[in-house]
Amino acid sequence: MTKKYLILSYLIIFNLSYCFAQTNTENWDTKWYTNYSVESFKQLPLIHRKIYDSIFDYRLLDAAVFFRTNEERIKYNLPEFKFSMELEKTALGHSIDMVQNNFYSHESPVKGKRTLSDRLALSGIKNVAGSENIYDYNDADPSYWSLANQLVEGWMNSKGHRENILNPEYKFLGCGVWPYDNKEWPAFYFFKSTQNFCSNYTKKPIQIMDVPILKN
Repeated sequence: MTKKYLILSYLIIFNLSYCFAQTNTENWDTKWYTNYSVESFKQLPLIHRKIYDSIFDYRLLDAAVFFRTNEERIKYNLPEFKFSMELEKTALGHSIDMVQNNFYSHESPVKGKRTLSDRLALSGIKNVAGSENIYDYNDADPSYWSLANQLVEGWMNSKGHRENILNPEYKFLGCGVWPYDNKEWPAFYFFKSTQNFCSNYTKKPIQIMDVPILKN
């Protein structure tokens, strides 16, 4: 085999391996939310792994933010939030929209998603009390748990966001975090994050969001 073909074969193998790394996650399953307490979740080795460009498990990070938020509820003797797939869909969708459309606001420029009520309705949630926390955050060397911790601490240090987390009327929570590049600060990882809260609601069948593959 000539040198030219050896190089070509290497590039093909490298590219296939890279594409696999982009999508090879731990595949956190939403059914597992009921399998873990805050304390047992914190003992999982995989949540203390570093976040890398080549592999990003967004559902694991969403779960880390969820359990870290419930840690605050426990601290203040409040009932823990129940996980809502519909709220996770809404929160993750808003974070992705903020990244892809380059905005940072509770009001979205995306057609049909302007307000939180609009976005909740698209996920099958209507006529409920609800609210939203967002955060544009960066870190140089985050793990899944350390990033979740920093996000929740930031919200807890802000009066309005803290009130949402500790509001006893809210029963359900869904979290969504999405990364983005900032060429001015290449050594840092940047994330736009959303939490959606609501009171009791009747679940309606929805389709699981088809999340696009990350591109570096």
